[in-house]
Formats: sequence, C-alpha cells, structure tokens
Amino acid sequence: MTRYLLALTLLFILPMNTVWGASILSFARVDDYEIVESVFLDEPTVIKGYTLTSPDEKLKLGILPEAVKGPTRIDIKILDPDIMMDSMPEGKTLLTPVYLFDVLNKEVYDNDKYYWFEMEYDPGLAYLYDKGLYFYNGVSGLWEPLPSTDIQWRHTVRALIHLPYARLAVFGHHEIMNEGIASWYKYKDCDCAASPDYPKGTQLLVKNANDPERSVVVTINDWGPDRSVFPDRIIDLDVTAFDKIGDYRTGTMAVTVEPYEPAVDLASESSTPDILNITVHD
Repeated sequence: MTRYLLALTLLFILPMNTVWGASILSFARVDDYEIVESVFLDEPTVIKGYTLTSPDEKLKLGILPEAVKGPTRIDIKILDPDIMMDSMPEGKTLLTPVYLFDVLNKEVYDNDKYYWFEMEYDPGLAYLYDKGLYFYNGVSGLWEPLPSTDIQWRHTVRALIHLPYARLAVFGHHEIMNEGIASWYKYKDCDCAASPDYPKGTQLLVKNANDPERSVVVTINDWGPDRSVFPDRIIDLDVTAFDKIGDYRTGTMAVTVEPYEPAVDLASESSTPDILNITVHD
C-alpha cells in the first residue's frame, strides 16, 4: 500500500516534462503487478505522430500522424507474467515481458488507423524460431498471433494493431531437428558452427549420416541457417569442421546432431580418498 501511495504521489506532484510536444507524466512501480509509463499527447503531437517507449526501453509504440483524433493519455505497462501464466499458449516460449498499452480517451480512437509495435527480445534467444507478436484476447481467454516480422539482426519483432487497448508479448517455439542437411561456410577455420536450434556456446556432436564413424565436436558461435529459407538444414559448419567428416566440395551432406557429453574419467571421479604419505624421521 505504501508503494502504491508513493507512486500516485509521484504521478501527481512531479513536474511534467515536454518532449517533442508530448507531456511525460512519469513512470513508477505502481504495485507488485505492473510498472507504468504514461504519456499525454497534445493536439500538435497527435497531428505529427509520436513514438512511445516502455519503462524498460524494450518496446516501442508508434502513433502515426493523426492515428488518434484528438488529445489523449497513453499508458504502457509492464505486467508481472505470473498473473497470466495460466493463459500462456501451449508449446510456445515467452521471450519478452508482458506489456499492456492503453489509449485512455477511447473517443479519439480511429478504427481505420493502426499503431505499430516493435518489441526487443534477448539476443541469446535468437535460435528460437517462428517468433511472433501475440495479443491477449480477453473474450476468448487466448493469446492470438498478430501478423508480424522477426527482424533478427536487430533482435526485435514488429507488428501492426488496430486496437486501443491490448496485452502484448513475443512468443517463439523450439522444435529441435537432429537429422538433416549440413552446409558449410568459410569463417574462422575452427571446429565451430551456426545452429537454428541451439544457443551460442553449446557443444554438439555432428556425425556424417552415411558414415557415422566420421564425427566432429563443434561449438555453436552463430545463428542459422534460416529454416524459412532452408527447411531441411540443421547446422552450418565451418569449412574446417565440415571437411573432417565429409568433402567440402559437395557443398552439403546428410548429418545427425546431438548435444556432446564428454566421457567421464572414472579414475578421476573415484570416491577413494587420496593417501597422505607421512615420513617420520627419528
């Protein structure tokens, strides 16, 4: 309760800062469930448009020129995902915080206009594919996908929406392929590779599917190949690693891939305590 009262006090007593014609009210933790950023768009700002940023600077909301028909306050909130865990879509991984945006003056909402969103995800999750921006449908109680674009080099997902209020988040899924085609690239002359399934730093055992005795252990240091372009490719090997299990002149080859688990040295793992030799001198 004290935190709630403090946030409200800050909201009303802090001076308003004018930035490009928009009045920034404040952002503060309101309670245990949300963090709020509030922006008031005046008439000149509505005419020329404005881009809002969430308190964590991971979401951008673009209000295009005259996308709203008059002055309004807009809130962007970061919600505690725990309050929505029961509604998370099956088979999907939550890649971002859950955000809520709200155009408070619903009378200025224009159904013929849209807003754009760009949401940033952790670069370490780039290996997940089929990433998309979803909104929570309060009527159906389901997360529904928006037509969106994964801008991988920027680690963001962008989408358009025609709603004055919505809860938004980016989801992806991880369906690992262990059998498929390997390609090669000239990079660092190392036992390394790019993978669309495993994060950077993962060690993988790659075998020639037609000659399983030929294998190489590689470390993932990049993302790819893009399955939307090459649906049967499971790894992109450095040419040095590729040539250890095949002939790089073929361009591609069938392989199997699995996480590498080095053999345990049972002698070094023995629970027998070391014998302390003590020499006694008379």
